Amino acid sequence: MFFAQNVVFMWFKCLILKEVLNQLKEIEVSKAKINAIIRSLFF
Repeated sequence: MFFAQNVVFMWFKCLILKEVLNQLKEIEVSKAKINAIIRSLFF
């Protein structure tokens, strides 16, 4: 029983980690877009 709970917990952590990484990637992409827009406005 304990082992099964551990596996579920590990799987859950992996899911959360993947979600966080995806969010970070999207933030990076939008930061790059914002930077490009700012550059095109000012230069």
